[in-house]
Amino acid sequence: NSTGNSTGNLLCSVLLLFFGVSACGGGGGSSDSQDLNRQEEQSSSSAVLASSDLLQVDAGSGRAAISFAGTTPSSGIVSLSYELQNVSSMQIVISSPARFATAEFSGPQQLRLRSDDPPLKTTALTVDSLVNSFPFPTSPGQVPIASGRYQQTLLFPNATANDFTATIYAKLDANPNGGLLRVNLHLLGGYALSESSRSALRSAVGVWEQIFASAEISLQLNVVEHPEQSSQLPSPLEGSALYQSLGSTALSQPLALNMYVGESILSVGGGASAASIDGVLGLSPAIPGPIQVTPKSASVIALLPHAGPNGSFDGGEIRILGETIAHEAGHYLGLFHPVEISSGDSFSGRDPLGDTPVCRSELDCIERGVASNPMFPRPVGNIAQNTFSAQQSRVLNFQVMVD
Repeated sequence: NSTGNSTGNLLCSVLLLFFGVSACGGGGGSSDSQDLNRQEEQSSSSAVLASSDLLQVDAGSGRAAISFAGTTPSSGIVSLSYELQNVSSMQIVISSPARFATAEFSGPQQLRLRSDDPPLKTTALTVDSLVNSFPFPTSPGQVPIASGRYQQTLLFPNATANDFTATIYAKLDANPNGGLLRVNLHLLGGYALSESSRSALRSAVGVWEQIFASAEISLQLNVVEHPEQSSQLPSPLEGSALYQSLGSTALSQPLALNMYVGESILSVGGGASAASIDGVLGLSPAIPGPIQVTPKSASVIALLPHAGPNGSFDGGEIRILGETIAHEAGHYLGLFHPVEISSGDSFSGRDPLGDTPVCRSELDCIERGVASNPMFPRPVGNIAQNTFSAQQSRVLNFQVMVD
């Protein structure tokens, strides 16, 4: 989205607050947020962790970035403070071996996002391990970003000393309604590199391109082959050193979506002996995924369950494969399902956007047009899932990864 003559500034100073109170417990729910608020009120001391001079957004890319590091105090609470000026969107990627979450994000004009405010705006507000990728804005109602100081509170439930690193990425976008997404399409193992899989993928990528064109986003595709790798893909939900390694090579475009294609996806927690997950078409690690290469910087696609019982791809299966790729890319770029599968033919919940209707049965979802949305949680017969809503398109274009 960014143009060559875009300039902007990101003024950032980061503070680590040391709280003289007992550590929080729990896993990032409302009680954690209440404890966190009480601890912030009791805090009266701070120490400067890192600071930076005025950082100019590069005129060629329209982006700026700054990194810092620290260690969590015994309270398990870290408060970050940074100032944004002339920025249209940002993402802060925080890495730590511990489990942690963003508990609260606040800023000018009474902005406040909390982990206990439904509907969920980003999975960065839930407790996870290794990586927390927090975006802003998360919805069209939060734009334009006001210049000023923003605060982000991290909660480490185990309250032990943990090192963490963080990088803030920001962009100034002259065209918020369209742009370019760089993609590294990694083909792993013999199954993904077979001629039948290649042929199906070529057609499926065409479906993906058409779907993303509904959001005015074009793809810059870079295909990377890995014949030496297994076609069994590690789950991105727990992360893998494989994804950090392959995403960091000179063969991969930087600041790109890394999409991994293999035969099947392994279950979480099984290590080398993990079984593949039957019927799972694709997975993404978070909403959104990190712009920075990390062990969780991967959207993964399983070819075998798309191929059907006969192991070959017909036209309908190729269409669904393309829709799955677009769906997982949508998660990586900040989109939730408009509704969630409750059980069987029942659906519940909703996403944080105002123009994706709520439906409660498959027939209801079809009649309301929700079943044709690329982010609907499952394929529905012969219905093409090929058009994002206007607000979904805006969220996709907010992402710093999209030029």
